[in-house]
Amino acid sequence: MQNDFNITKENVMLQNRIGTKNEQVESVLNLSGKNVEKILSVSTCFNIVSNESLVGEVTYNANLLSNIFYKLQDGTVENTATSTSISSRYENELLTATSSVFIIPNIISSEIEKIAEDNFKIKTNIELSFIGANNQEIAFYAGGDENVFVKQTEIPLSSLTAKNCSLFSQPIILDAKCPIDSVLSTQTGVVTTKTESLDNMVIVEGKIFANALVKSAEETPRIFAISNLEQFREEIEDANVKPNSQILALAKVVCEDVKTEIQENSESVEISVPINICYDVVETRNITVVTDAYSIKNEISATTGGFNSTEFLAKESFEFKFDGNISLDEETPRVDKIIATDGSYLTITNTALSDNELLVEGIVKTNLIYLNDEENGLNSITIEIPFSETQRANTNFANNIIYEAFVSEVDATAKKGREIFIDGKITLTISPSTETSHAVISNVEIGDEIEASTSAIEIYFANAGQTLWDIAKDLKVSKNILELQNKDLPEVMQGGEKVVYYNQKTLNV
Repeated sequence: MQNDFNITKENVMLQNRIGTKNEQVESVLNLSGKNVEKILSVSTCFNIVSNESLVGEVTYNANLLSNIFYKLQDGTVENTATSTSISSRYENELLTATSSVFIIPNIISSEIEKIAEDNFKIKTNIELSFIGANNQEIAFYAGGDENVFVKQTEIPLSSLTAKNCSLFSQPIILDAKCPIDSVLSTQTGVVTTKTESLDNMVIVEGKIFANALVKSAEETPRIFAISNLEQFREEIEDANVKPNSQILALAKVVCEDVKTEIQENSESVEISVPINICYDVVETRNITVVTDAYSIKNEISATTGGFNSTEFLAKESFEFKFDGNISLDEETPRVDKIIATDGSYLTITNTALSDNELLVEGIVKTNLIYLNDEENGLNSITIEIPFSETQRANTNFANNIIYEAFVSEVDATAKKGREIFIDGKITLTISPSTETSHAVISNVEIGDEIEASTSAIEIYFANAGQTLWDIAKDLKVSKNILELQNKDLPEVMQGGEKVVYYNQKTLNV
């Protein structure tokens, strides 16, 4: 006989990294009539515009923005931006129509090649990581039968209750301290550093970085980079949010909508950075579950159900320096004066968190723009700097890490024209989580009656590691009565302890 009336069901959230996919995006740039002598720098930004989860797949729309900075044959410099839209899908059997999916882009490489006179092809390789969250309906046996004794414990379980996105724009002022003629390229980055839930409101805090390559309006024009980093705090009204809600938030720059404007004083640039914050709303509560059961009157068949759940840990922020050296080969024009770095981006190749230590590995790539006296003109070279960084973390261990990161303050110095030293700063935040396995009683079926014992006294010799619960289950008696009748016994047996059970009904007869 199945005890359906003693079964409860709960939604339990499980989030994991369900897979990766490489996107190869090609953009064609037509600069006919420009008489391009040399491409100096390419900077790229990839933005997931929207995604929709379906059964077995997620579809998404994305945009790749590429800014090309180049030198013309007459010695002047210009820039051109090109935008490429893509629509694609990723298939995975774990996805459902109600899944919440974060898609995290990681630019692996961006290269430009000449395909015809003043016509170029930009090839960008992006690795997309898909983070999926689903609610699973789990059945729990709740007990309630007076003849069935249960061992209970309390476990924290989370469920996904809502998902939302909010768009806002943050202006950042970059000071040049000299008149600016034009902005040649921009780069932006964003990370979230803190989330807070109030009644019907989400508060997200973070950092926004902006860098601009500009040409001065001086008598002898100069090309140089200016940058700034600012904090942001965005309040989002959301009726699904409660004061104790957990918020998993990620931010991204909508790069195709970034606006630049030279201010009236001509010595500063305002960059308007549109930020799209997407977040999951998670509710966590403690659930009492049954892990073992037995009956003193009937044989029972207990079904054990196994499931995994996700526990979200506190978001953490890190900032650290990176540096490295390269040597130019003899075929590359020597560096006589460094102008700027441009198009810097970060590729994360590995993250791991254990024993309160966060390991982050990756590569920083940047375009070094410089002067060569022999050619009396601008040159550039793409430089890759690998890094491996260990940071102390508040979190002890995480199965899964969702990260946000940007690179800033990239600087270069040259020694003897061929030894190049690069350094800069990486800003990183992580949203760690752990996956826990649970085994609980999901159902109990009542079987035949047990033949009542006719013994007035039963003596039991315990095995090492047994508990009073284990012994009571073997004897099919109440643990509380066994405890009262054997007051000096420990909770966990060493082995050989004598346990005596007095059958009250037999003694009364």
